[in-house]
Amino acid sequence: MEIAVIGAGIAGVTTAWELVQDGHQVTVFDRRLAVAEEGSFANSGLIAPSSLIPWAAPGMPRRARRQQLDTLAPLHRTRPMSMSERAWRWRRALLSSSTVARRMSALRELARYSHERLHALAADLELDFERTLGVLMLVRSAREHAALQPGLQLLRELGVPFQELSPEQARTIEPALNQDTAFHAAIHLPNDEAGNCRQFAQMLKAQAQARGAQFVFGVEVRHLLPAAGANLTHLPARLLANMQIQLAGESQPRRFDAVVICAGAGAGHLLKPLLRPQGFKLPLVTTHSYAISAQVREPMHAPRSAVIDLRHNIALTRMGQRIRVGGGAVELGGHADQQHPKLVQKLYTVLHDWFPGAALLSGNVQTWRGGQVMLPDHAPLLGATTIPGLWLNCAHGALGWTVSCGAARVLADEIRGQGGAVPLDELSISRLKR
Repeated sequence: MEIAVIGAGIAGVTTAWELVQDGHQVTVFDRRLAVAEEGSFANSGLIAPSSLIPWAAPGMPRRARRQQLDTLAPLHRTRPMSMSERAWRWRRALLSSSTVARRMSALRELARYSHERLHALAADLELDFERTLGVLMLVRSAREHAALQPGLQLLRELGVPFQELSPEQARTIEPALNQDTAFHAAIHLPNDEAGNCRQFAQMLKAQAQARGAQFVFGVEVRHLLPAAGANLTHLPARLLANMQIQLAGESQPRRFDAVVICAGAGAGHLLKPLLRPQGFKLPLVTTHSYAISAQVREPMHAPRSAVIDLRHNIALTRMGQRIRVGGGAVELGGHADQQHPKLVQKLYTVLHDWFPGAALLSGNVQTWRGGQVMLPDHAPLLGATTIPGLWLNCAHGALGWTVSCGAARVLADEIRGQGGAVPLDELSISRLKR
């Protein structure tokens, strides 16, 4: 089949790879001039499926479980805020504890499978991208440590390897941790890791191209059109019908057997005209997160792998000869082209707390502000729609790199009519039906 993939971030590239491996003719469209130029460009690099498990624990206190959304993406509201952004915030606040638990459990399974798939791809294709093994989560207070215990028990029951460490033991894993910054404990996840998302996407794009995938950059998809006369409500979604893509500057639409939406900021613009008339709510908003990247000044003073400050939700990651500091509050609202100085400064503060003197901060520091599209429950949209030939792999929020390889494989299996390795009940668009 001829399949169009809209969006060439990490979700689009992995989707293109899996589809071309299944024998499809794949064309990827993106408004940027290269892969991974937006939300995938300079994220924190964490590939940490185990960090999602504690928040799916049955014994997790209700208040703590509800706060998981703030742990994944604590919000920083910036004026001006649109009406849709205000409504999104209220929908997020009104989510029930049971809904949050179900979404976290589904995300946990998808992240676990994605981690396995990433390893298989890297080994089979000999992709030598920047990566480090092991994640150290720093717990600043006894109260924070106590709140984690039900989740840590679930890690034990699932057989996920981890260690609870004292500060002294944590410093044997990361010797450069600042002796002047006190903390209560640490959790070491030896099988979680960090990696350079953009570098991986570039390598996988080259592999997909070698197998026939085409990438078309610098184009804007104006809208999608189902095939004329297609029954949009009674045909099973897995039965493919022609879809049409209208590109800016072209007089005639291009026809494909199927279209997969992997776009970031443009996803809502493309989907709402098609899916709202069928009764689907699509409360998609674009939030922004920040990261700074700097050259290592002194390797002995830098992290060896990835360190997470749990209180501030900020990751400090070693990327070859660079340090990347990312995460923290997610910005909702504001102007698309303006950075928020306080959010950037928090990254510098946390870097100084844990690894002072590790990075060259006086020269070429890259400050990144990336947009991520997400729903109020922070779970992606994955799978078929009620429109034949229209498929979704989008709205990953801050978890795109963590779930990308697994989501792409699950979607490819669904397109060829086979059940994927991960159930999609909690991740499909059906949860948004009015």
